[in-house]
Amino acid sequence: MRCHTGWFPSQKTVLAAAVAAVAMGSIPSFAQSENNDALHLEEVVVTGRAGAGDTTKMDISHSVTTKSADDIESQAPLSATDFLKAVPGLWVEASGGEANGNVRARGIPVDGFGSVALYEDNLPLQHDSGLSWLNADQVFRLDDTVELVEAVRGGPSSIFASNAPGGIINVITKKGSDTPEGSIKMTVGDYGLRRGDFFYGGPINDDWKIALGGYYRTDDSIREPGFTANDGGQFRVTLSREMDKGRLDISYRHLNDRNFFALPLPLTNDGSGDPAGIPGFDPNTGTTLSPQVQNFTLKLPDGNRIEDLSDGTHVQLSQFTVNFEYELNDDWTLINRTRVRDSDISRNSAFPNTPNAAASSLDAYRNNALAAFSDAVDIRAQYVTSGDVVPANSNGNGLLMTHNFTSVKTPLREFINDFQLGTSVNIGEQTHNLTFGVYFANYDREFQRHAATYLSDVKSQPALVDVLAIDAAGNVVGSVTDNGVLRYGSRYQQADDEGRASAFYIADEWVLNDELRIDLGIRWEEIDVRGVAERASNFDLGDSSTLADDNVSAGNGEFVPFDRSFNDISWTVGSNYALNEDSALFARYTKAFRLPNSADFRLNPNRDIQAQDITQLETGYKLLSEELSLFATVFYSEFDNVEFTNTIFDSATNSTSTQREFAKTETLGLELETVWSPTELFDIAATITWQDAEFKDFEFNQVDEQNNVTQVSFTGNRPIRIPDFAMRLRPALNLLDDQLRLYLEYEYNSDRYVDAANSRILPEYSVWNIGASYQLDDNLRLIFSGKNLDNEIGLTEGNPRAGQFTSTDTGSVYLARPIFGRAFTLSVKYEF
Repeated sequence: MRCHTGWFPSQKTVLAAAVAAVAMGSIPSFAQSENNDALHLEEVVVTGRAGAGDTTKMDISHSVTTKSADDIESQAPLSATDFLKAVPGLWVEASGGEANGNVRARGIPVDGFGSVALYEDNLPLQHDSGLSWLNADQVFRLDDTVELVEAVRGGPSSIFASNAPGGIINVITKKGSDTPEGSIKMTVGDYGLRRGDFFYGGPINDDWKIALGGYYRTDDSIREPGFTANDGGQFRVTLSREMDKGRLDISYRHLNDRNFFALPLPLTNDGSGDPAGIPGFDPNTGTTLSPQVQNFTLKLPDGNRIEDLSDGTHVQLSQFTVNFEYELNDDWTLINRTRVRDSDISRNSAFPNTPNAAASSLDAYRNNALAAFSDAVDIRAQYVTSGDVVPANSNGNGLLMTHNFTSVKTPLREFINDFQLGTSVNIGEQTHNLTFGVYFANYDREFQRHAATYLSDVKSQPALVDVLAIDAAGNVVGSVTDNGVLRYGSRYQQADDEGRASAFYIADEWVLNDELRIDLGIRWEEIDVRGVAERASNFDLGDSSTLADDNVSAGNGEFVPFDRSFNDISWTVGSNYALNEDSALFARYTKAFRLPNSADFRLNPNRDIQAQDITQLETGYKLLSEELSLFATVFYSEFDNVEFTNTIFDSATNSTSTQREFAKTETLGLELETVWSPTELFDIAATITWQDAEFKDFEFNQVDEQNNVTQVSFTGNRPIRIPDFAMRLRPALNLLDDQLRLYLEYEYNSDRYVDAANSRILPEYSVWNIGASYQLDDNLRLIFSGKNLDNEIGLTEGNPRAGQFTSTDTGSVYLARPIFGRAFTLSVKYEF
């Protein structure tokens, strides 16, 4: 089902609605005996603040979305990133699978988790959530040990967290209590999913409590690659002790998981301009991965290496965390949180490049083949496994496609400590809740990337294709490829680096009276990064029968050191005014930053780079009544010194070129989160985000292959892959005395652009989901979920390797990454 942009509100209408929401502050109290607190407005907030005492969402001066364990289970997300679609202000791309998602907060055009910090129990899972090739979501999975998730946007996140100008996503885990409790859940899906979750929490003795749980899962993926796509699990155990004046939590988490990485697919457009599959390829379930390249041989100067594509993103992580809180006396409270992480992470993937007609593909290889093999008069394409000649109209499309097989190793060891002292000071009838904090992080990372280019036909689970040089009699006299490989070692990078960050912060929650609060905060942070990056050279491995090993990129033993230091200051001021018991207004101004990290120097140790500065403003309105919960925020952000990397793959030379430019962005937007419950039988939840984002001062000189210089301006264009409008509506019915809950979910995303030039559009799309939960008795529950019921082809990104400044992927057949096709899951959960 396709929606039309014209149906949705204009920018002026949206702004008028925002003004109206603020004006609602003059409406009298909606006080009732019981409020509809579906947005958790009366619950205590623990993220983005560190003041003494407890503060609810009705009292804070920034935007927070809270999701309980029941909320998460009802949504039945396919991944942690997929779950964040329920948070307004975030544009989420979860089409890559269970890991390696992209999250953009409030128009900030930074990929991965580069602008949003991912936390667990008030500590970062990774000091920098956006390290290159190492997003923080790779090392976290949702399971039944999660109690709730708090998602802070903007506001104070840059005071209490590093590299988090867009927000903090804080996952709070379950702790043991005096009463034993637990659950066992089994889940099956129509894509080969088999999953088991468990949790147990309770007392060990009078002093100590325990909580433990985790999951194990295996599946074939909705895009079945011909081998097991996802396989692995997670285990967590937490020991807790409550003391007269404090609390101690000691936890250990181990993750060993292999995850399929979905990539762009070949598409075309139907008669109305909407994306459609090409002959022989289903965009809802197809994949460009194949069992033929599952065990891929990389031929290198120092020997051959076999990489298993079924490993996908393989994470082996051990994490220890100690949280300690203690009241030193009646005035001061000490909090210290420590996390130690040891992880080995590898990513094996095959990035496709834009398909071409078979004749055009062969033309690109003919001259080199005829020059290399003296008896050759022509070339032909044939399948590696069968030896059959590739027919002119193979798979009904007659296309061939190159792929960049990429193997990346990124082991990371990390130590993080956050120390806080808090006190409450009364001055007359006013109270200052003060926090003084010191943060320290140290990480040590290795990085190694090998890449090779291979050729295939175009279908789901494609077949490898050889390009052979033939003489006048049709005999093979040489080969452009080697078992389908066009170039071993098409790219190489190696670096060993480390970073050391120190920060000091002060926050004050100033309570002037029962109605008015003012929040102040300042953070100074410095990071020192150092390491060595190895230079690469091209090597001929000496096999005269093929061209595939003539130009292998690998390390040459020359290491270039780097040692850099950066620091900056962020500060914020906010206020919250209670109009009455049920509604409040808030406003906030923030100056934030994002510092470079060691990965920024992996390609160029001598590169010139600076901290990124961000200015943010927000104002909002909160309402809690018997029937309605509402949280509305108008926001503005200005992002300076944003770096854009334009990486283009050249199929003719099987090589990659990179161009970097800097720009500014500016975004004005509205977030709306609401739940309306007119009766006990019916409720409807909605999250809406409207944003007007554009480039500022984005001008540069572009040099073509003939060294001609053209001045290009993208000022005023919309940043890459950011929609103007996104909405989720979820009406639900509560039947059979609340034993049965049914919901229908509608998701809409307006169009986006593939590139900064705004030359290729990603069309608007809408998705329908359904779900049900049935309580069989006090202990047993059934949970059903159906995703993308009408198999919508919703595109979340184009082909990054065709250029992110101006896309070269403009033909009738192009690459883009769609959302996953229709899928169903069913869970049985036993709770005690």
